[in-house]
Amino acid sequence: MKNSSNKLSCEKSQLNFLYLSDGILKNYASDGYFSRGKNIRTRMCNIIGYHLNISKGILQKISCITDLLHNASLVHDDIIDNDKIRRGQSSIWKKYGVGKAILVGDYLISKSYQEVALMNLDYGEKTKLTDEITKTLNDSVKGAHLELEHSDPTLETTFNNYIEISSLKTGALFSLPFRCLYNLHDKFDSSEKESLSKAFCNLAVSYQIKDDWLDFKSSKLNTNNNSDYINNRPNIFNIMGRKHTVDLEALIHRTQKDIILNSFNTIKCFNRDLFNDLKDCLNKFLNFSI
Repeated sequence: MKNSSNKLSCEKSQLNFLYLSDGILKNYASDGYFSRGKNIRTRMCNIIGYHLNISKGILQKISCITDLLHNASLVHDDIIDNDKIRRGQSSIWKKYGVGKAILVGDYLISKSYQEVALMNLDYGEKTKLTDEITKTLNDSVKGAHLELEHSDPTLETTFNNYIEISSLKTGALFSLPFRCLYNLHDKFDSSEKESLSKAFCNLAVSYQIKDDWLDFKSSKLNTNNNSDYINNRPNIFNIMGRKHTVDLEALIHRTQKDIILNSFNTIKCFNRDLFNDLKDCLNKFLNFSI
């Protein structure tokens, strides 16, 4: 995909403007809190939109919507997990207080709906997008709630529980750009939409597994700085480690590789060029070495 770095730079500039031009958000965005992420979802949005021939203006709006919701989830997660650091600096609640952090997260969510209202689309198309946002929020909250329930040390968390939690909490938001864009595209049938949406959701699960691997390594070095360890959050290493003690990392590595391969194969069957661009974009974010 040509000029991807230029497009990403343009998207980041627009996002910065969105935050800094808002009367409320500018008070929390001046130190770069909202702009220091990996931009995975924005990259995916650009790639998917390019292959679906979605206009630049629509792509920018959907990128903004996804970023607003992602940052809202981080602000609220930091409160729940008592995380004091996010992206190398103080989390919103730690710097400004819990009350303001809750309101900032809520405001980011409301802002995402406002962005849909401002899009140059007909009523039916806007309704589809707001439905996708609502579904994403519902699934994310369900996943976060399940995660808290399974933080109870007396409750056994199975591998299937872990997949369900990750699919809801992480997968819903990760697959949002695709689900928004396919609603604006008329070349999909319902079965393709479902299978491709599931593929993007599973890529998010593989990303969560990599994140768990980093947490697992961190907990071995210093448990005091690992909030997932402190809060007893479900972690695939702890879950699978109860039944498999030999070559645990290798087993989880193979499990994650299988999830990635199956997801990419689904995308490849739909559009080989889309598959190639997404693979180039996501591999460094998904893969880990043992």
